[in-house]
Amino acid sequence: MDAGKSEAGYIINISPASNLWEPGYYKLEFDVNGTEVGYGSLTVQSFYVYAISTDPSGNTRPIVSPTKSLYLKIKAGTAPNYKNVSIRELTLKSGTTEFTIDELNVSPLYLDASQQPIVVTINRSDGSKWPIGSYDGEIVLNSTPTTFGYATFSFEVKPFRISAEPETYVNDNDACVNISLEVLEPDNGSVRSGNYSVISIKEERGGSIITYDNYNYSSGNEWFDGNTTLTVCPNNAVWSRNTSEQYHYLTISLQDNNRQDYTGTAMVSFKTIPFNVSYEVIGGLEIFPMKNPVSINITLTKPSGQLARANLTEISQWKVIEGIGPTLEYYNFTIGNCNSTTSLVGCEINGSAIVNISAPADGWQLHNLLTLEFITENNVNVEYYPLWFFAPEPYLSWINRYLYQMPYYFGYAYGSVLYDQDENISLYLYIKNFSTNEMAPNVTIHNVLIAFPNASCEYDYCRDYVQANYTASNNNKTDENGTININIIKPGERWPAYGWYYLKFNVSSENGDVTAMLKGHSVYVRDIVPPNVTIISPENNATITGNTLLVNITTNEWTNCIIYLMNYDTFYQLICDEEDATICNSTLYNGSMYHYEFVYKTNPVSQYVYHYLRSNIVPDRNMSVTTAENFTTGGLGHSYIFNITGFSSVVQHYAVVASCRDASFNLASGKAIVKINQTG
Repeated sequence: MDAGKSEAGYIINISPASNLWEPGYYKLEFDVNGTEVGYGSLTVQSFYVYAISTDPSGNTRPIVSPTKSLYLKIKAGTAPNYKNVSIRELTLKSGTTEFTIDELNVSPLYLDASQQPIVVTINRSDGSKWPIGSYDGEIVLNSTPTTFGYATFSFEVKPFRISAEPETYVNDNDACVNISLEVLEPDNGSVRSGNYSVISIKEERGGSIITYDNYNYSSGNEWFDGNTTLTVCPNNAVWSRNTSEQYHYLTISLQDNNRQDYTGTAMVSFKTIPFNVSYEVIGGLEIFPMKNPVSINITLTKPSGQLARANLTEISQWKVIEGIGPTLEYYNFTIGNCNSTTSLVGCEINGSAIVNISAPADGWQLHNLLTLEFITENNVNVEYYPLWFFAPEPYLSWINRYLYQMPYYFGYAYGSVLYDQDENISLYLYIKNFSTNEMAPNVTIHNVLIAFPNASCEYDYCRDYVQANYTASNNNKTDENGTININIIKPGERWPAYGWYYLKFNVSSENGDVTAMLKGHSVYVRDIVPPNVTIISPENNATITGNTLLVNITTNEWTNCIIYLMNYDTFYQLICDEEDATICNSTLYNGSMYHYEFVYKTNPVSQYVYHYLRSNIVPDRNMSVTTAENFTTGGLGHSYIFNITGFSSVVQHYAVVASCRDASFNLASGKAIVKINQTG
C-alpha cells in the first residue's frame, strides 16, 4: 500500500495480496497513527451482476416455502459482451446456517447471453427442506478466468404467511374486536389448510407488554383451519383509560399444530374510543354576543352506533387575557338541574343533552375553541376538542383607511393610517350594529385607550394601554351614519416615538344597555427627520485606476439604499439641483459616454438584491435586471463593489449616488464624483 497527497486529502493505492482480487464486497479499516480509525468499502468485479429471488416465471418473490425450490433471476453484464458466463460461487447464509455451491443443485450453471435474464433453480443436494429463517445470498459469475461479476440478494424461508385485518378500524372502547385471520401459502398467497392455533396476543405500550388472553375463533374450536374470525376482548372491560391510548397495535403469534416448530406472527392495528361527540348550536348559528351564555345540544354516539352515557366534568379553553397572556380558563355549565359548580362528578349526558355554558365575566373572546372533558361509566377519561363558536362585540368598527404608496422598491403599506410625529391623530371611526348589520347612530364614546410602540411586544395582551387625551365630534356620539370624528392629541410637541400606535374605544348604546370595547385599530406615526447619508468611499474627486470600485456608505439610522454609478452628464441632467452646487459643475467635471447602473432590494427586509446595467462603454455587459452579489443594505452600513473592467476605453467622470429611505419613508442621499482612468 502506498499513499499520495491530493488537494482533498490522501489517495491510497491498495494492491491485492496475490496479484488478483477475489470478487466480492470488502470492508476497509484504516489505523491512523494508532490514534484514529477510518472506515471505507469497495466492491470488486469485472462486470455488473443482478440477482433476485423470484417464482419460476421470474416474478419477484422474496418468500420461499421450506419444501419448494429457490428460484433466482440472474442477469450478467450487457449481452453480447459476456457470452460464456458460468456460476462460479454461490453461498446462502442464515444465522449460523450456511450452504455453499457444493451443497446445492443449481440448474443451469451456464448463462446464455442471448437469453438473459435467466431463472436459475436451486435446491439442497440431499433433497432436504430449507431451514426456516432470513437468508443473505452471494453469487459470483465467471466469463473468463480473469473476469467475474459479483452480486448479493436476500430471501426468507417460512412455512406460511399470516394476514390479520380488523373488521372495523374504529371500535367501541368496551367491546371485543373482530379480526379476520388467514394463514397463507408463503409463495402464492392462497389459504393454507391445516390445524392452527394462536400462541399469544401482545401489545407494547409505554415500555410495558400487555398480554390479551380472552380470545376465541369463529369455529368455536380450540384451533382453526386456514382462516377464521378471531375475536379479541379487552382486559378489565376496556381497551384504554384515556384518549391518548386509543390506537392499538397487537402482535398475534400462532403455530401449525401439526408442526409445532412452524410459527409466525402478524401485526394488526385498530382504534378504540368510548364515543364520538357531535353538537348542534341552539339557534342554528355558531355566533353569540360576547357576554351571552352558549347553549349546545351534545350527542354521544359509540362507533357501533349505540348512544353512550358519560358525565361531562369540565369545559375550558386557552384564553388570551390582556396583561397576563394565554391562560387556561374554566367555565360553569348546567345540564337540566345539574350545575357544574355544585356537582363533584360532573353532569350526566345519557345519549344527548342540552348544555348551557355561562359566559365569563369579561365576555367570550372573538374566536372560541372549547375543550370538553368526560368520564364514562367505567371510569374512562375522554377529552374532546374543539367546540367552536364565534363571539364578537355587539358593535363592529373600523377607522378611515387608505393606501399609502411608497416607492416601488419598498412595496406598499396596506391599511395604514399615516401621521407625522408632530401632528395629532385625527380619524373617523365607523360603528355598525352587529345584530342588525346596520350603521349604529347615537353610540357614545366614553374614552380612548392608546398603546405606544413597543418593539418587545407583538401581541395585544402585553401592550400597555393608557388613557388618551382626545376630542370628538357631535358631543361624543356617532351621527346618523354611525360615524364620529376623533382627534387624539399628541402628548407634548410631538409623539414620543415613531411606529405603530394601537387604539381601543370604550362605547355604549344610546340607552346604555349595551357596552363594548372596540379593538384591533392601529395607526402609524412616522419620523419626519430624514437620515444622514455619508459616503465613506470613494472620496469625492478620487481617481480610480483598478478594475473595481468599492462603495461604502454609513447612515445614522436604519435605512434601505439604492446605490447608483452613472456617467457625469447623465447625473448632471437627472439629479443635479441647487443643493449640489459643489459637485454640479460641468466646467470641472464631464462624462458624456453613457453608463447607468444601480443595485437595490425589492423591499427593506428582502434577502434578494438586484442589479441593473446599461452602458455604451462596455456594451457586451449590457443587461436587464439580474441577481446582484456583494451588496449590503437594510441597516446602518451599506456597500457594493462595482465591476468596472473595460472602462479603460473611456477616461471620464462618474457620479456615485446613494439614495436611502428610513423606516418612516424619509428620503436622503449622498453623492461623490470620481474619475475612472485605468490607463493611469
